[in-house]
Amino acid sequence: MANQEQEIIRMFKSGDQDGLRLLFDLYYAPLCAYAHKYFDSLDQAEDIVQEAFITLWEKNSRCNWSSR
Repeated sequence: MANQEQEIIRMFKSGDQDGLRLLFDLYYAPLCAYAHKYFDSLDQAEDIVQEAFITLWEKNSRCNWSSR
């Protein structure tokens, strides 16, 4: 994994919203393209990916990474 990606993940795990934004910017379009293969419309694929990011952020906020 590239150092930049490792730093983004570190930011995300620490609860930094900029880390979430960077993850979103990096992976949103590729994930939408992938999801679109499985759903009828691009809008539906985008909704699924957005929901996945919301769930990821919510679960991250409940996770105590420092204890791992």
